[in-house]
Amino acid sequence: GAAGPDRGRGGPPAAPRPTGGRARVGEVGPLAVALAPGRNALALVATDARGRPGPPLVVVVERLVGPAWFEALAPADRPACPLPADLAFGEAPGEYVHARDGSRLVWVPPGTFPMGRADSSRPDESPVHEVTISRGFFLGRHEVTWGQWRRFCAATGRAPPGEAPRTADGVLEGFTPTDDHPIYNVSWDDAQAYCAWAGLALPTEAEWEWAARGPRALRYPWGEEPGEDRHLNATGPEDGHAALAPVGSYPAGASWCGALDMAGNVHEWVQDWMGTYGPERARDPRGPAEGIARVMRGGGYQSGRGSCGGSRRFALGESSRAGELGFRVALRVP
Repeated sequence: GAAGPDRGRGGPPAAPRPTGGRARVGEVGPLAVALAPGRNALALVATDARGRPGPPLVVVVERLVGPAWFEALAPADRPACPLPADLAFGEAPGEYVHARDGSRLVWVPPGTFPMGRADSSRPDESPVHEVTISRGFFLGRHEVTWGQWRRFCAATGRAPPGEAPRTADGVLEGFTPTDDHPIYNVSWDDAQAYCAWAGLALPTEAEWEWAARGPRALRYPWGEEPGEDRHLNATGPEDGHAALAPVGSYPAGASWCGALDMAGNVHEWVQDWMGTYGPERARDPRGPAEGIARVMRGGGYQSGRGSCGGSRRFALGESSRAGELGFRVALRVP
């Protein structure tokens, strides 16, 4: 048979060469073919003893070629080819960059886990029920930052939220965020507007918890124990930040998929209306069809370490704003 190249590349059993190759049946094993990034066509043509060719069999192979960290991933740990539009490989291992808004995303593989927590003192976290996330998705490695939000406001003419809101205890009074701090004091409606502009979405409540807890349903992103100051920003000035910390300041608190800051810093809006759990198994749940309050996930900078577990849920009205309330984005694969 003969191997015919696409884009000038193909090859015989040993060293691939641009013009293809020829071998007699029984003389060689599998053909080795060099693939270029993108679409490659391999044409196999059988000839009889007199050299008369038969119809070619053309095999089209799609190969996604990325940086070394991507090539080293196991197939189950990488997104399917090709990457979604506007998404490129980042320099850091496991990171993908969204062109429109600069979000740094991680890949969250599909899977099944027990959502909720039976031993919680909060009844809205039970009953524990089996949830399947049937398709992998991309999730913000950390919350949307002030730098991203300011670019959004400049592009859309939207007035930015107050940068130093007063909270009940005045902790944020006089605090000035840098571009690397998470956006806060935004409503669910604000977060939705940002996502619409960026071509992204808020994660569902189930997607958020799956990314935070993983297949082992850990209590916290890093494990079963509440953690230390190196894991999260949740104890006021005791952890090194009197108020909010720049995103990514706590790499020790990363979740199983590489997401950061899923405990502490700011609470995060998610897509769902607040509702009660049922005992039934669920596949890609999206919460109630309607409601009066939207779900928030993750602890805040003064929540305390024990109140930042991955199953904790809160709710506020869509137009509510608070000094500890931000969001992160998601990108679903069609």
